[in-house]
Amino acid sequence: AVTVETRLHPLIIAVPETLGRIIWSNIIRNAFQHTFEGKVGIHLDGQTLLVRNAVTPDASGGDSESHGLGLMLIRELTDSLGWTLSLEQEQESYTVTLLMTQAGGRSTSPQTTS
Repeated sequence: AVTVETRLHPLIIAVPETLGRIIWSNIIRNAFQHTFEGKVGIHLDGQTLLVRNAVTPDASGGDSESHGLGLMLIRELTDSLGWTLSLEQEQESYTVTLLMTQAGGRSTSPQTTS
């Protein structure tokens, strides 16, 4: 079974809608595609999206290659916006962190809501 943990704070951000949907949905979908058992965490705090999923031993091989290809394409899109995409693989989890600010800390968001 897969459990989902969310901690989301509303965010309004200036980004083309289609581009935003492609980036965010791909990151979240990848976490579910590669988790057969365990937890998927989706956290949005300020302008940082963090998605962490359990690493399933049976999910090796071709799956990791497709995971990498999708994230490589997402990295190109996030780079074009000046955002920072970080990937971290540990023994039991895989974490994708997306910082939605431009280099130098300039925000691409006109406002945030609480």
